Amino acid sequence: MKGFLVVLLIVVFAFSASAQWTYMKYFPNATQTFSSTGINNGLVVDRDGKIWLQTQAFADSIDVGGGLPYKKHGLIYIYNPDGSQAAFSPIKIYSGAGIQDTLGVSGYGLAVDHEGNILSCNPSSRIYRINYKTGAAMAKVISPIPGYTSSMVTPAVDAAGDVFVGPVVCAPGVGLVVLNSDFTSSGTSVDANTPASGYARAIAVTPNGNDVYFPTFSPQATLHYHSDNGSLGPYALVDTVLKGLCVETTVWDKQGRLWVTGGNAVSGLPSDTRYTGYTWYAFNTTTKTIVDSINWNGDVSRDPRPRGIAFSSTGDTAWVAAFNSNDSCVQMFKKGTSGVRQNPGLATNYSLEQNYPN
Repeated sequence: MKGFLVVLLIVVFAFSASAQWTYMKYFPNATQTFSSTGINNGLVVDRDGKIWLQTQAFADSIDVGGGLPYKKHGLIYIYNPDGSQAAFSPIKIYSGAGIQDTLGVSGYGLAVDHEGNILSCNPSSRIYRINYKTGAAMAKVISPIPGYTSSMVTPAVDAAGDVFVGPVVCAPGVGLVVLNSDFTSSGTSVDANTPASGYARAIAVTPNGNDVYFPTFSPQATLHYHSDNGSLGPYALVDTVLKGLCVETTVWDKQGRLWVTGGNAVSGLPSDTRYTGYTWYAFNTTTKTIVDSINWNGDVSRDPRPRGIAFSSTGDTAWVAAFNSNDSCVQMFKKGTSGVRQNPGLATNYSLEQNYPN
């Protein structure tokens, strides 16, 4: 029996190690365009498996009546896994709970909260909560960072529902803050002075709230903060990781790995030659190694900035999104599927990870 177990483990490991991400198609199809600039971190998968896509710029307009000009606005598309749109898609107006706001034209990202509902940062200084089953608005908050009214990065949420927000335009005295699940201030800040300059697009927090990862453009690195008390703080800067990568997207996969992006020609191609641009990398935060990757499939001469990635509940399907693309800007990949195999990219090193239950 012991010998059989060893053989079985070897077979299982050999299968998982050989599995690669395979490009399947543009999603929902090769002709669907979302806006003049594509997707800016506006990509998530909800608990029912629906794929949410938020445009970054003008995508539609509303007749406001009274002989006034049409009002331009963005959209949120909601797709079923087969590519058909959900019954309440697209969303043009945040409507519900006393809210009646037209979507803005600066979609700065989507996130999934602790109850499965969707957080939409649109326009750039507001965050809305949307019921993932009905599309109805549930709550909103405006400019929650004290002394800061400009664009915010895509928010992150821990398992308790605490919402972590940060500035796109980093400056002295403007840092990351933690909101309670109802969008009220928790009184906790992550760091009010780091970084002192540069830009950011996303933030990641571990489910227990103990660790926060904040990527910044200028130093091409990701700042790692830690608090033994989770969102109660205080947080301290404990490490700088992913040096050489201009990270614009952060999301956790089903195995607890942090997926980040590899940069582009405008925001910054990797300064470390072990990485490549237009790539999504899976980072093991324990071993501090790159353990997986997905490359944008096709021509990159138009500089499709990698700004979005989400996974199915089973973890074997991934959707990636690009900014600065007038064409279809969302691609779908499958893990371990026969077909057109994409280039897995270059990794800094590899590690054997603990098995993960279904």
